[in-house]
Amino acid sequence: MVEHVNIADPQIHEPKGVAAASIGQVYVANGAGSGAWSDLIASVSPTNEVIVNSLSDLPTPSGGIIALADNTRYVFGTSLTFTDRIVCGAGTALQGLSSFITTLTYTGTGIFITTGGALTIKDLSFNCATGDFFAQLSGHNFNFTNIQVVACNNLGTITDSLGFQIMDALFSNVAVNGFTLSGNNAFAIFQTNIATINGGAFLDLGSSTINAFSVTDSSVNLGVGTNFISGLPASGNVAAGSLATLLNNRITGSGTALSGVTEDDAQWQFSLNNVISDTRPDGLAYLSSPQTVTISAASTPVIIGGTWTEETSSQMTITAGGRITYDGVKPAKLPIDISLTLNPVSGSNKDLVGYVAINGVVDLNSAQTVRVNSGTPMTVSLHWQHTFQPNDYVEVFVANTTDTVNIEVVNAILRVN
Repeated sequence: MVEHVNIADPQIHEPKGVAAASIGQVYVANGAGSGAWSDLIASVSPTNEVIVNSLSDLPTPSGGIIALADNTRYVFGTSLTFTDRIVCGAGTALQGLSSFITTLTYTGTGIFITTGGALTIKDLSFNCATGDFFAQLSGHNFNFTNIQVVACNNLGTITDSLGFQIMDALFSNVAVNGFTLSGNNAFAIFQTNIATINGGAFLDLGSSTINAFSVTDSSVNLGVGTNFISGLPASGNVAAGSLATLLNNRITGSGTALSGVTEDDAQWQFSLNNVISDTRPDGLAYLSSPQTVTISAASTPVIIGGTWTEETSSQMTITAGGRITYDGVKPAKLPIDISLTLNPVSGSNKDLVGYVAINGVVDLNSAQTVRVNSGTPMTVSLHWQHTFQPNDYVEVFVANTTDTVNIEVVNAILRVN
């Protein structure tokens, strides 16, 4: 009799119980001298992960909706076509092998994926040519990474989000509108995305408000009549004290980069975008007509007053009284340049002085003096610098350090830039 250990192929028998095992199963020891045949994937997968290789691996549709479980990751191992919508649970995650491998196609006309809870989507491609890609209902956050939407009517609606991030995404053919925001949103981050927009705007802020908004390193091709960003004028979409930024984006095509929003808005910051001017705080005003300043005491600075005209401004407010106020939400170190043409109303050899005043306080170190005879106006220039905090303002003062003869300010120009 041949010992079992000496049996050679092809006489070696299969393991015990193999005749009843299913395809792909392996024998798993139980640590007590026995074991059972089990599915390999199931034996190593967490209980809150579902491997999806067919529609039957998903919950049964009801009323045209596939309702996914809370706190569960669905890993799609193959491309699938859906006629039903997907409604995600709280904490649902959708993942594919790669956005270039796994595509979920939706043939309906509604919203393919809806969530009212936290959601993560990564490494998947979506084709919603006759419908909309996504809707986030309210009160939670979501994250999209390495996804593609190869076609859709609308990218989706985002309402009262606690915050979201969309990065490394490709949106190939957006027919009607991009992402539309509504309500109050905590933060929104768009980074390294590529989009082709054939209708509406890539990011339509509507009348929503956002505490923090950032779009960086993205490339968007705009069709005729479309926009990169659409929103309210005068920073109407940005919460008080907050800042929205667009950095290093590339915009091509026939559309218009901005609608409603401008690079001059106080709570927006634009930098290194190819077709949008960089934000630069700037205020330029001039005295509309000569102004006589009453001097009550020698060497006592007095505001010029008079009527001033705004030439240009960005993130600055200019009053008719000659005050330029910084409206930005972060500190800005800016030069101040002033040109004054001064004339004493009588007498000769009068020492007339110009000053910069910040928030109503004259900076004596900014003084520049010119000696003038009445009837022969002279020009003096002041060059100063100040780190402006939000709502800081600058004005121009003059003084007569010789006596109390009044000063005629023939011309005056004030610039903060």
